[in-house]
Amino acid sequence: TVFGDMKVYGTVYQSSDARIKDIVPTAEQEQDATFKRDDLACILALKITKWRYKDGVPGHSSNRMEVGVIAQELQKVLPDAVKIAGDLKLDVYIDDPDRPGEKTNVIKDFLAVDYNKIFMANVGATQQLAEMTKGLEDELERISTRVGALEGDMAAGNRKLSELGTSVAQGNAKVHATVATLEGRVDRMEDAAAAAAAP
Repeated sequence: TVFGDMKVYGTVYQSSDARIKDIVPTAEQEQDATFKRDDLACILALKITKWRYKDGVPGHSSNRMEVGVIAQELQKVLPDAVKIAGDLKLDVYIDDPDRPGEKTNVIKDFLAVDYNKIFMANVGATQQLAEMTKGLEDELERISTRVGALEGDMAAGNRKLSELGTSVAQGNAKVHATVATLEGRVDRMEDAAAAAAAP
């Protein structure tokens, strides 16, 4: 257990070799609450807080601003990322958080956070976002295909309307020509009738 800063010059590796692990079958994983957990919802529910350590916390300065999660809040979202690390003895007496009005230099059932669990939940959330994005991309592709088909149908419809307009124009021209011909015939017939009736 380390209280305070730990400096490492280099890379810290954690054991992950499959040869030392009994891999849980997928069917069994699916029954586990952690496996079924909505990682994206958990990550969105996390509250990032700024704080300073109180005076007397071993290995920590009360002058330095810290950023991270609060264990009690994290328990509500990712309970498996928080564990009781035992009692923490302080260098000074502070107001007892469990007994108002009294002083203590021991924090009982001190809570510690496993940031690796948060990291893995973040990985799960990223995978969920990737799946959601892929689904949106697929839906967009389907919509684009439908729009393309509709545009094709609209273009074909416009061509038919244009052809119909041309046919109507040609029909109107023929009608006007026929009417003109008939009117000419009527005029000639009227002239002939008038000539025959003259003395």
